[in-house]
Amino acid sequence: MPFTAGAHAGMIASFTILGFPDTGGASETVYIEAPTGSLYLEKQAEVRRYEAWMNQLRSSALAPTPNTLSIIKAAREDLQR
Repeated sequence: MPFTAGAHAGMIASFTILGFPDTGGASETVYIEAPTGSLYLEKQAEVRRYEAWMNQLRSSALAPTPNTLSIIKAAREDLQR
């Protein structure tokens, strides 16, 4: 995420949306990892909320272009100074 994106849902906690194709129905679970443990959310309303946040993150993220790689390299060099 570029710094210009400001505060975003990804800053709250690391999360992963897991899909299970062979379950026949509501087959997604949100896995949230935190320093004190992990949490699995399975209620449809909770999963949909995290899907919306993931879509917001995708729309704000930098495109995978050569320019993105140069921005990451520059940031790494700044951190090494």
